[in-house]
Amino acid sequence: MSFQQDRFLGGSSGGDIEELINALAEKTFYRDGSKSMEGPIGMGNNNIIGSNVIETNELAVGITPASGKVSIFAKTDKKLYIRDDTGTETELGASSGGDVVGPGSATDNNICAFDGTSGKIIKDGSIAIGDIGDVVGGGISTNNAVARYDAHSGKVIQNSIVLISDTGVISSSADLELDPDTDLVKISGDCQVTGDLTVQGTTTTTESENVRIFSNYLHNNSGYVNGPAQSGGYTIRYLPFTLTDSGVQSGNFTAGVAGVSNPTLICTSPGVWFFLSGDLIAIDSANTEENNGIYEVLSHSPGALQTLTVKGIGTTGTVEDFTSNQFITDSVIAPATIYKCNFSILRVNTSGDFQIGKGNSTPITFSTLSTSTISVPVAIADGGSGQTTQQDAINSLTAVSGASAGEILTKTGSDAVWEAAGASIPISIVQRRRITQLNIPNTFDDVTWSTSDVVTNLTVITVLSATRIKVLEPGYYETSFQAIFDPPDDDETTLFIELRRNGVAMPGGSQNMKLYLGASDKEDWSQIYIKTCELLSADDELSVATDRSGSVIAMQQNAIMTVRGPY
Repeated sequence: MSFQQDRFLGGSSGGDIEELINALAEKTFYRDGSKSMEGPIGMGNNNIIGSNVIETNELAVGITPASGKVSIFAKTDKKLYIRDDTGTETELGASSGGDVVGPGSATDNNICAFDGTSGKIIKDGSIAIGDIGDVVGGGISTNNAVARYDAHSGKVIQNSIVLISDTGVISSSADLELDPDTDLVKISGDCQVTGDLTVQGTTTTTESENVRIFSNYLHNNSGYVNGPAQSGGYTIRYLPFTLTDSGVQSGNFTAGVAGVSNPTLICTSPGVWFFLSGDLIAIDSANTEENNGIYEVLSHSPGALQTLTVKGIGTTGTVEDFTSNQFITDSVIAPATIYKCNFSILRVNTSGDFQIGKGNSTPITFSTLSTSTISVPVAIADGGSGQTTQQDAINSLTAVSGASAGEILTKTGSDAVWEAAGASIPISIVQRRRITQLNIPNTFDDVTWSTSDVVTNLTVITVLSATRIKVLEPGYYETSFQAIFDPPDDDETTLFIELRRNGVAMPGGSQNMKLYLGASDKEDWSQIYIKTCELLSADDELSVATDRSGSVIAMQQNAIMTVRGPY
């Protein structure tokens, strides 16, 4: 075999391997090809066989060459390596991608495809290069327009009215319509509509804030054209019960079956619930949106594993028409929350009357808003003034036409009255007693009055009982007592008198008097008078109590207790 000029292997193009072989052969063969080789040439345990094969020993560890040289060797892993004079070893032909391995066979001219995600295994792509062909577009196109297929060949594209700008803004040269086969378009994340939004069909809004409606009317029950009268309205959750915290951890919703079983929720929860039959509860953040809403509790079994059954589809229907009556079966319940809440409801009943009601359990009591006609101006009897101007309304409501000049508007009891400035209204109750003696010594007894003469307003002071006078309005009151006593013959005794407030002697309202005996044919009567003025409160009770020591004392007729006020 002859070697071509400057090539040990002639036309061979083996890259690094060729350079290696050329380097090894330079010591034995002339690069000008003047020497030729016939048959194998042995080099120790390494052989060059013909022009196609080089045999070399496998080494466990490579050998570091002399300075300025590199060594090339095969290792026991069947791969060739090159090591420089620093001991750095590199696999020949290695790259960051690694070896690519294909199948045992493939279809000629088919496109290969990666098999898995390693990047090192390929497979038959089952598509021939000839089947792909060129994709042909129109002669011109609109900048930023989205390309779309023309017909079914898969090789012709055309312009579209959808544009995507370089900043990601999607626009259109005409109206766009979404018409998916599944009848559902999902947007994950926030969506902002800066123009008008027209929805033709049912709209379900689960969470809305700052809703502004420019329409003059909201049309409820649209499309309801047959059947009995139907109510409708609005509910407002105004006060949750914070003690029934009920974030659930796991569980399920089970739909009710008509005539068989009611909707049921079974779950575990870190909180403890105590729901009673008829309670109104709110379910929020359920895995299935349709399970959120207001429900009526049918039964509840608390515990680590809680069972909650609601009224609706099944054997027990709802009481109210604003509550939900069915669950969607779902094996996932979290992150739902369940709270008992107070609700306020504004509705129109089946008679067309507006009603209001509120509460946290059924049944809710509704009150019908009055639709009666009120004449204008509104009469005083209907809560108005009967007048059309502010001044006339004041004059009418204060009855100023009946007052004299200089009088002021003040209060007597619970009524407004006109009186002269600085004047007071004396309120008095006079009661007379007709008994002849004080029977029990050393014991205070309330004086029992036999008759009463009420001078003025009973709405301020009134007779509570035979022994008590009751104050109805707070203020300063003057309380007095006067009487004539006849001491016993041939004896002397001491008389004790107390003006009492709620059974306790008032400051300055106590008096003691010694009564002395006199000749049997002489008058020896004694007179007593006590008066006090004190700030009293509404519902205070006033009385006079008497006591004696010694013989019986006779109280003559016309003993008088007087109460005046307030001042």
